[in-house]
Amino acid sequence: MSDARLYSAGTREAATLQVFALVPAYQPDERLVTLAQELDFAGCSVIVVDDGSSPDKKMYFDGASKYAKIIAHSHNMGKGAAIKTGIRYIAKSAKATGGAVIVVVDCDGQHLPQDALRVAREAAANPGCLVLGVRDVGQKMPLRSRFGNTVTRAVFRLLSGVYISDTQTGLRAFDSSLFDLMLEIEGMRYEYEINVLMRLAKERVPIREVPIETIYHDRKNTVSHFRTLSDSYKVFAGMLRAADMPMLKFTVSSLLSFCVDFMLFNIFLLFFERYRFGEVISNVCARVFSSVFNYRLNCGFVFRSKSSAKSFFEYSVLAALILFFNTVLLVGYTKLKIAPRIAKLLTEITLFVVSFTIQRFVIFRNKRKPMGIGQKKVSRGE
Repeated sequence: MSDARLYSAGTREAATLQVFALVPAYQPDERLVTLAQELDFAGCSVIVVDDGSSPDKKMYFDGASKYAKIIAHSHNMGKGAAIKTGIRYIAKSAKATGGAVIVVVDCDGQHLPQDALRVAREAAANPGCLVLGVRDVGQKMPLRSRFGNTVTRAVFRLLSGVYISDTQTGLRAFDSSLFDLMLEIEGMRYEYEINVLMRLAKERVPIREVPIETIYHDRKNTVSHFRTLSDSYKVFAGMLRAADMPMLKFTVSSLLSFCVDFMLFNIFLLFFERYRFGEVISNVCARVFSSVFNYRLNCGFVFRSKSSAKSFFEYSVLAALILFFNTVLLVGYTKLKIAPRIAKLLTEITLFVVSFTIQRFVIFRNKRKPMGIGQKKVSRGE
């Protein structure tokens, strides 16, 4: 029996589980061929999903085809879509073998085959559990990845209540009992991976961690196809949507909008600082952009309401009023002999509660009918 024939500890009679190494690949290089060969040598059934790569990459998929089954998308659909395509294919194959473990492995050579097998073994020994191969989030990790992982980890813990040391790891394993759930989870690109963690945390599916080697080919991790702005937006938006807690989601949305506002304020200040009222101009410009960002987040992901000219107008009026009353309250608190910093804090808390109430129940009110008599909630598997 090969190394990749694992035994499930979750049944009275041990049953063999076949290990499928699922490799989503977009614009790969020669490392794909080496990875497929090593995974095949280790005894895995290797499935490579070509996510719409350009024709000049065909030679790498041809090379990998000696060791793996190649499934191709006609165009680029995203990492999440590639993973789901692989799961569907493997789910059909697993029916004939009596069970399977999938270990998802990145195609860029950042995951060692021996680490993939260790993660797969842990999943086989813990049926119904997601196993993550976690990296050391330290100096070896490129600054961009380290910063993104730190922020995502903090926000994830705030929203889910679950601590995960490496939320962005692509090395993951799970057995066939989770296939249907993995296919249900929303997301087509990189946001799918964080959506998986949010959904499993919400449904109390156990998540285990296995330490793995930290491998990067350069300090900037240039082999990654992660689009910093658009994919980061989808990742955080996905976490907000999955959290399904309006007040908490509104709090995180406000925090993210504040970060955008502060960053833009400093950028505009570089251009307007030398002019009279430069700080005021910079603040207004930053507030305009951050307000649009906040509107999109609140509309689509906090309150789940369709964007419309009416809601945008109402939000704009509210933003202007809040800016006005912010100044009035701040002056009022200071006249009551309250220290400026405390006055500022009281002002922001007061307006936060007012803003949430108006947006939740007026601007983005949910017009869908609540579930009542005669309606049936469809659960997974029905």
